[in-house]
Amino acid sequence: MLNPVLAAKDAAKKAILTAYDKAGEKGALPKAELPDFVGEIPAETTHGDFAINLALVSAKLLSMSPRKIAELLEAEIDLNGTVFDKVEVAGPGFINMFLNGKYYENVVSGVLSEGDGYGRVNVGGGKNILLFCVLSF
Repeated sequence: MLNPVLAAKDAAKKAILTAYDKAGEKGALPKAELPDFVGEIPAETTHGDFAINLALVSAKLLSMSPRKIAELLEAEIDLNGTVFDKVEVAGPGFINMFLNGKYYENVVSGVLSEGDGYGRVNVGGGKNILLFCVLSF
């Protein structure tokens, strides 16, 4: 089964990068090779489902305030056809993205399609293992 959280993070990253390209085409943001950025699941649910730090980590490179970069990106983000309902700029320049019902429908459909095999993996060859996962992009 496809990992729905990772799929949503990939969709968020794609939406942000597409928004950056659109803002660049309009001359609002300079063309640049962007630094790595992350989308984290915030501890506070009111801050959305993913908090993205691209504006914060690219401010020096772009010679703009993180908040301004985030606002320019927010203006260009197209959520049509995605698993996101809305985007908000918060604090110094975090871009918070909120999942919509389509995401949860996809999760439930995936669980139902897996049936009794949902959640079963054959990792470790019959031995107990400790699994640690970091979710960022």
